[in-house]
Amino acid sequence: MKKINKNLKSLIAGLFVLMAVVLASVPSVGLAKNDEKNKNKEEYKSAWSRFFNFFGYRANASTKARVTKLIPVISGITAPTVLEVGETGTWTVKASDPQNKSLSYDVNWGDSTSKTLSRVAENTFVQTSTFEHAYDKKGEYKIKFTVSNESGLKAISSVTVHVEDEDVDSEDGPVISDLTAKSLKPRQATVSWTTDTRATSSVWYGTTSPVDTSKLPMIFRPAKILNHKINLSRLEPNTKYYVIVASSNGDGMTKSSEISFTTPAVPNQVTPVITGLEGPSIVVSGENATITVKAYDPKNTSLSYSVNWGDDVSAMTALKVTSEPFVQSATLSHVYDKSGTYTATFTVQNEAGYKTSSSMKIRVVDINNQ
Repeated sequence: MKKINKNLKSLIAGLFVLMAVVLASVPSVGLAKNDEKNKNKEEYKSAWSRFFNFFGYRANASTKARVTKLIPVISGITAPTVLEVGETGTWTVKASDPQNKSLSYDVNWGDSTSKTLSRVAENTFVQTSTFEHAYDKKGEYKIKFTVSNESGLKAISSVTVHVEDEDVDSEDGPVISDLTAKSLKPRQATVSWTTDTRATSSVWYGTTSPVDTSKLPMIFRPAKILNHKINLSRLEPNTKYYVIVASSNGDGMTKSSEISFTTPAVPNQVTPVITGLEGPSIVVSGENATITVKAYDPKNTSLSYSVNWGDDVSAMTALKVTSEPFVQSATLSHVYDKSGTYTATFTVQNEAGYKTSSSMKIRVVDINNQ
């Protein structure tokens, strides 16, 4: 017990000594703590600064990366719409990359075959790649083009081609008959023919003979009909043209022999031409008589229309009609209040002031006297 008391006294004495030392060093410790606190504060601020700088930069870099990772753009595809079995078709794909990087091209022909073109590096912004393919079976095929850039981003576009039998003279193809080509106006013509079965319509034409039918037809109509009529426009006056037509009924395609026609020259006169007056020749008094005037100008300018109804009523002038389409028309109406036979005269004038007129007789009856 005495030993424990002695040790306890020694411990208490040691604590007093330690307290004295601590109290004696309070000012210096306080200063040290302030310095330490300031130092820690600076290190704290520096650490946060480094943190924000690092992650802020990474965030900006990530944002920039997302902005610049743009998909390529397919701006156009030049493609045939009709091919024969075994005939090689050519497809041209135009594409661009927003960063003007190289592109790779892939095509699925729709017949269980595909083709990949290695990357194409370009100095120009718009890149172009050409593909060729031939089909061994008839049918309609959907072709899918895929363009990829260096970032792996892709753009996809599709076109359709109709493949017909290669045997032009196939016994299963339609029989073409009554083929004619007529041109009654300087810049227009009409090609017509018949087939013994319902079939499509194709036309090749040009100013040189023989007409090249290895390319796509200038005009193609997919509707299957018996009586075929194709209007040609924007032709050159006083020029000889050559024509070949073709029709397909799905079992085969038949091409015609070559025929020709010549467009008439533009008349020396610059007056407009009235091609027809359409309307009733008998009307009831008190009711509208409606007449349609069809005309065109050799220079394809706008026309104005006027009419003298022949009943002492002042002439009426219609608004000008612009030159679209080539043959213009205007519809004029009038009410006759007395029975009798009248001569209505219609006048058409072009922008140069030249006129032409045409007349028709209109019989007006009084229904109350019938």
